[in-house]
Amino acid sequence: MVIFHRPNLYGPSALGLDALVDFHLHNNPDYPFAQLTPRDGHLTTVTWREVAEAVHIAGRFLKDNIGPFDARSPPVVAIFAPDDGLIYTTIQLAIIRIGLIVSLLLLCEGFAPLVDWRFQPLSISTRNSTAAVSHLLHTTSCSHLVAPEEQINGDMAPQDVLGQQIASLRLLSEHRHLKLISQPRISFVYARLESPGMPFVPDYNLQLLPALTPRSSWSTVMILHSSGSTKFPKPIYLHNTAFEEWLQAPYEGAQSITGKVISSMAYPKFHAGGVEICLVPTIAAGTIAGLFYPALRNEPVPQITSESVMEACLATGVNFLWLPPLTISEWANSAKGLKLMQDSEIVMIGGGPLPKEVGDRVVGQGVRLASVWGATEVGYVVEWPARIQGLDWQWQIPRKTVNYHFKPVGNNLFEIIITSCPTHHPSITRSLVGDEPTTWESRDIAEKHPTRPGVFRVLGRTDDQIVLSNAEKTNAGPIEDTIQSDAKVRGALLFGHGKPFNGVLIEPSFGHEVSLDDAKAVDAFLNSIWPSIDTANSLAPSHSRLVRDMVIVIDPRITPLPRTPKHTVIRSAAWRLFASEIEQLYAGIEDDREGGDFLEVSNVSEFVSGVVHQVMGITKIREDYDLFSQGCDRLFALFTPSLHLPNSSVSLKATFIRRAIQRALNSSQIHDDRKLDVPYLLVYNFPTVQRLTEWAKTVLSGSDNRESSESIDSRIVAIQDMVGKYSLAPRESQLESVGPQCAPIILLITGTTGALGSHMLSQAVGDCRIRRIYALGRASCKAQLQAKQKVILESRGLSSKFLSGTKVVMVAAETLDDVPAETLTEMKHTVTHIFHNSYPLNFNLGMAAFEPQFATVRALINFAATTSLAAKPRIIFASSVGTLQNWQHPEWVPETKVDIETALGTGYGESKRVCELVLQSAADAAGLEIVNVRIGQLCGSRSTGDWNPTDWFPILVASCKYLACLPDSADVCAWLPTDTAAMAMLDIGFHDRFDSSSRVIYRHLVHPRPSSWNRLVTHLSTLCARYLGHPVDLVSPDQWVNKIRNAASRPAEAGKIDAVKLIGLWTSDALAANTRPAREVLNLPRLQTWVTESESPALRSCEPTCEADVDKWFFYWMKHDLLR
Repeated sequence: MVIFHRPNLYGPSALGLDALVDFHLHNNPDYPFAQLTPRDGHLTTVTWREVAEAVHIAGRFLKDNIGPFDARSPPVVAIFAPDDGLIYTTIQLAIIRIGLIVSLLLLCEGFAPLVDWRFQPLSISTRNSTAAVSHLLHTTSCSHLVAPEEQINGDMAPQDVLGQQIASLRLLSEHRHLKLISQPRISFVYARLESPGMPFVPDYNLQLLPALTPRSSWSTVMILHSSGSTKFPKPIYLHNTAFEEWLQAPYEGAQSITGKVISSMAYPKFHAGGVEICLVPTIAAGTIAGLFYPALRNEPVPQITSESVMEACLATGVNFLWLPPLTISEWANSAKGLKLMQDSEIVMIGGGPLPKEVGDRVVGQGVRLASVWGATEVGYVVEWPARIQGLDWQWQIPRKTVNYHFKPVGNNLFEIIITSCPTHHPSITRSLVGDEPTTWESRDIAEKHPTRPGVFRVLGRTDDQIVLSNAEKTNAGPIEDTIQSDAKVRGALLFGHGKPFNGVLIEPSFGHEVSLDDAKAVDAFLNSIWPSIDTANSLAPSHSRLVRDMVIVIDPRITPLPRTPKHTVIRSAAWRLFASEIEQLYAGIEDDREGGDFLEVSNVSEFVSGVVHQVMGITKIREDYDLFSQGCDRLFALFTPSLHLPNSSVSLKATFIRRAIQRALNSSQIHDDRKLDVPYLLVYNFPTVQRLTEWAKTVLSGSDNRESSESIDSRIVAIQDMVGKYSLAPRESQLESVGPQCAPIILLITGTTGALGSHMLSQAVGDCRIRRIYALGRASCKAQLQAKQKVILESRGLSSKFLSGTKVVMVAAETLDDVPAETLTEMKHTVTHIFHNSYPLNFNLGMAAFEPQFATVRALINFAATTSLAAKPRIIFASSVGTLQNWQHPEWVPETKVDIETALGTGYGESKRVCELVLQSAADAAGLEIVNVRIGQLCGSRSTGDWNPTDWFPILVASCKYLACLPDSADVCAWLPTDTAAMAMLDIGFHDRFDSSSRVIYRHLVHPRPSSWNRLVTHLSTLCARYLGHPVDLVSPDQWVNKIRNAASRPAEAGKIDAVKLIGLWTSDALAANTRPAREVLNLPRLQTWVTESESPALRSCEPTCEADVDKWFFYWMKHDLLR
C-alpha cells in the first residue's frame, strides 16, 4: 500500500496551493490522485506524478501563450470550457502553479452537459448569457480566456452554445483586448490516456517550471462566482489564507478520509462544490477522486446525470459518496442506487437541502447519511467528514475554528452569520488586510438543536421567506423539499408574497407530465401527489399550509421552471415567468361575489358537506363534530380584536370553506340581488357541518339573522350543553365531609414546559413539604420530554440539575390514558394535588374547538375521583381573566363564581369557563376540592426577567427598532411576575380553607399593587434608545397605531415588524389615553385579590413592578435577540 505523506498546512511554513503540486510530485509520486471510469475494459489510475507532470506541461504552455507578467499583480485567466473533470482540474492547477489567478467561469444554463438529460435546457438567449459572462470578465479584469480550440476557431455546430458565446464576446468592444488561449488537448497533457490501457511512464527528464516566490497571505489565488440566481453571477475572490483554511477543513472532521475514493464526478468543477470535493480533499488529505474518463478527440464531454454518476461510482470503486440532493432522491427510488449508498462508508449531502422524508427513509434502510453546509465565501464551515448521526442527519456540527453568530429572523429561526477570526476568514472583498474584520451574512435560515448547544440545521434561505399580507412568514424551503420528495414531482415553488395565503407551482417529473387542457388529467395528477402535500402541510405552521385551490400545475415540456446549473430553481425568475397565472389564481380565489353553485334549501346540506370534504381533503368527517378537531387547521392569533380584519391570522381551510359558501349564496341571488357579506369567522362561529348547514338554510330562507356570531342565549346554551356533556354525574350516596390534606404532598402538574409551569416545577422541587412531583407532558418518550424540559428551564435561567434526581418524575403521554399502567397505578395511590396548567392559547377558535381540553379536564376528574386516598386529590385549575371578558359592571370582579354571560366573547375565554363549570360539577358529584385560579397578564420573573419574546408586550417593544417610538397610555398594569405567580399558585393550592359547604373556590392572580404603563414604558424607551443608538419617543396610542397601520400596508416593512400581526389588538381600545376606572391595560377588568392575598404570602408581599424589573426583562429579551 502506498502511504500518503501529509503536507504542512498550518503556521508560517504552511504550503500554499501553488506549492502543493510540487510537494506531491516529490513526496507522493506514486499515490493515486484519481480513479477513472473504465475505457475499453481498462480501469485507469492516475497518480500524483502523472498529474504533476501534466500541470507542468500545461503550465509551460500557458506561460508561453501569456507572456511575461508582473508577479506582484498577476493577470486573471478564466477557464471557459466544458466540465471534463481531470482536464479541467489540471488547467486550474497549472494556472495557479505559474503564479496567475484562475477564474472559473459559469457556462450558460443552456449548455447541454450541465442540464439533466431528461429535460430540455432552459431557453436563455445567447445575448443574455453572453452578457453574464461579459460581466464576470469585466468585473474581474480578466485578460486571458482558456477555451477549447474548436470554439475559438469557430469550428462548431450551430447548437454549440459555448462557441456562440465566445464568438459574441469577440464582438464586444470592452473585450477587444481579451486574449483567447486554446485549452491543451488530452494528447498534450495526458498522452497515454488517448490509448486506453497504456501504462503511465514517468518523464524524469521533464523540464519543471521554476519555483515561485510564495504569495502573500492576502493575495487572490482563485476567483469563483455565485450561480447568478438573481441577475448576473457575482465574483468571489479566494485569497491565499482563505484557501489554506479550506485545505485544513478535512482534518477537523469526524474521521480520517485519507485513501477514500470519493465521488468527485458528481459536481461541476467550476463551482465551489466541485473545488471542495475534487481538489481540496485530494490535494490536502489524500482522498482519491473518482472521475469520468476524459473525452477523447471529437467525443462529447461526459454528462453529469444521476445515472451516469451511479455507474461511474460503481466502476471506480467509490466508497465515500458526496452527492447533490437530487441524486440521492433519485437513487433512493432505485434498487441499484440504494444498494450503492448502503455499501458506502458515508453518504454526504452538499449543495442544497434533501427532503427530510427521503433522508429518513434511506437512513431507515441502512444508509449512513450526513449533511454538510458551506458557501463559496466561507468554504465548508461545519464538521466534515460529518459524523454519522442516524435520524439526526440534517443537523450540522460547526467547526471549532469558525466564529458563528445566529441572528433571529422570527419563529425561533435564525440567519447564520460568520465573522472573521484568527482561524477563519470569509472571502468577502477583493482586497483584504489580514487584521481587517469581515462579516458574512449567509442569508441561510437555521434552527438551533433543542438539546445540543451550537448544533443547527439549515431550513432554507431568507430570500426563500414569503411574507404574507398579514405579516406572517412562510419558510418555503422545507415545504418545497417535502413535496419534491414525491417521485412524480420535479419541482415545487411556493408563492404568495404580499398575499393573504400561499400557493405552489408544481412541475411534474419526466414521464408524469400532463396536458394543462385536460382537467381530468390534472386532477388525477394532483390526487396522486396529494399525500406528499399533506405531509408538507403536517410539518408546516398553519398559516403556511396549502389547499388544492392554490396549486398550479405546469407543463415542463412547454415552460419548465428556470434553474441554475446546480439544478436549483431561480425563485425570482420563476415568479416573473408565471406571474400571469399566479395573479389569475388569486383574482379568482379572492372574488367572493361571483361564481359558485346555485343553492336552494333542498340541496344546501349536500353542498356544504361536499365543500368541507373537498377543502379538508379527508373522506370521513363527522358532521356533528367540531371541524377543527378533525383537521381544519388551527391558526394561532394573540388577541380577539384582530378577528374582524381581513388580514388577520385565520385558518386557511376555514377561509376557503367560507368563500365557497359565500360564492354559492351570492350566485343564488337572494334578497333582491343584494350581495351577501358572510361573517369572516363563519367556520369559527359555526364549526360543524350541521351548524354551517343550518346557518346557510337560515340565510336562504330570507331570515335577517346573519350576524357573525350566534345570539347570546344560544351561546349560553352551547356552553351549558358542553358542560353537561363533560360533567361528572352526581353520586347517589351522601357525600362524605372533606378533611384537610395530609402530608406528604405528591403533585401531578401539567404544562411544565410553559412559563408558569416551569417556574412552578422549579419552586416545587425546593419545597420540603413536597415529596414527589409527576410532570405530565407531550413527548414520544421520557428522555425526549426530559430533554425538552431541560432546555426550557435553562432558557429561563432556571436550574435543571434536579431532572437527574428522583423527586421529579417526567411522564411522557398525550393523555392520562397513555400513561404506563405501572406509573398510573403509582400515581393513583399517592397524588394529593393536581395543578392543571396546560392549555392551548388561540383566540380565533370557537368554544367547541376546545373540546379536547374539556376531555382532558374530565380525565383529570376521573383520575382524582378514583384514587385510593381517603382524601381525594385537590384540583387547581389555571383559568384565565378571559373568563371575565364580558364583565360589564363598574365594580372590580369579586373572587367568587360569576354569571356565564361574563365569559362571552372569544371561544378561548368561553372554553375556560366550560372547564371551570365542569370542575364545579366534580366538586358537587364526587366531593373533590376545586380551585379555579383566574390568572391575568404575567410578566418577566423577578429572579431572571424571563418573559417570552413572542408575547404581545415584547412584540410591541420590538417595534421601536423600526418605528422609533412606543405608545404611551394612562392605563395601569396589574402584571404579576411569573415566579411570584408560581409561588402564589402553590400557596393557594396547599391552603386549607375547604369545608363541606365550599368545595369549589375562585382566586385571582394579578398584581395587587399595579404600576403605571407610563412608568414602565418610559424606562423601556430609554433602554431601547441606548441599545439602538437612536431616540425612542413616547407618542399617543392613536399616533402609534397609525404607524402600525402604515407599516401593515407595505408587505416588505410589515415582515420586519411583528407588531403588525397584532394590528387588531392595537386598533381596539387596548391602550387608553385617559384614566378609566375598574379597567387596566388591554381594557381588562380589575380583579379583587383580598382573599387570595390572605392565603398567599407571595402575593401579599409582592412589591410593585419597578425599573429594576424592567431592566431584567430588557436584558433577557436582548439575550434572545429581540432588537437585533
